[in-house]
Amino acid sequence: QDYGNLSDEFNDFRVRAIAPPYIYVHERSVELAFLGSGDSFIQWHVPFETLEATIIQGNNSRNLAPAWVDLSLNEYQTVRMMDFRPFVDPQPFANVIPKLYAATEQDRDFVWEVWQIIAQLTAYSSEINETPRYPLETLLAAGGDCEDTSILFASMIKAAPVDWDVSLVYMDSNNPTNPQEINHVIVRVNTGTEIFLVETTSKSVMDPFTDGVRGWFFPVEG
Repeated sequence: QDYGNLSDEFNDFRVRAIAPPYIYVHERSVELAFLGSGDSFIQWHVPFETLEATIIQGNNSRNLAPAWVDLSLNEYQTVRMMDFRPFVDPQPFANVIPKLYAATEQDRDFVWEVWQIIAQLTAYSSEINETPRYPLETLLAAGGDCEDTSILFASMIKAAPVDWDVSLVYMDSNNPTNPQEINHVIVRVNTGTEIFLVETTSKSVMDPFTDGVRGWFFPVEG
C-alpha cells in the first residue's frame, strides 16, 4: 500500500514537474536548464531586468541605420547584406560560459556543449532577414532564424576564456560549395588546432558541411 501511494505521488509529481531543457520565468528571474554531456544538468538564471534592457537595446539598434556588407556572387552580381556582427554580445554569458568551458576536457566538447544549448533551448523560425536580435533576445524568446541563432552562438563562444577566431559566414545553404545566392548564416570557429563550421539551426548535426563551405567570412571581434 505504501509503495502504491508513493508511486501515485511520483507520477503526479512527474506530470507537474518541468524537465530540462526549459526556460522558466519565476519571480522576476528567468531560469534556464539544459542537459550537458554525460547526463549532466546545467542551470543558470538571468534577472528579468537584464532581458528587458536587452529588448530595449535591440529595438533601439534596429531603428538605427544598419551596417551593410557587399558580397560579390560573380563578376556581374553583387548582393548587399546587413552586417550582423554589431549584434554579437558576449557580456550576458560572462558568468556561465567560463564555467562551462572549465568543465569540458577538449575544445570540441566545449563547442558541442554550446551548440547543444542552442539546439535544446531555441526553435528555428524562418530564413535570413534584416531584423536581427541580440543574443539574449533569441535565447529567452526560445527561437529565431539563422542569423539570430548564429549571433547567439558566436556571442556564447566569444564569452569563453580563449582567444579563438570566430566568424559569421554568409552562404548558400542549397549550394554550400558553389553559391548561387546568399540565403543562410553559419558560424566558423577556429580554435587554432581545429576548425568547425557550425550549423546553429540544426537539432541533430553540429557541423554537417563535410565538403567545406564557399562563402563570405566576417571575423567577430571582442
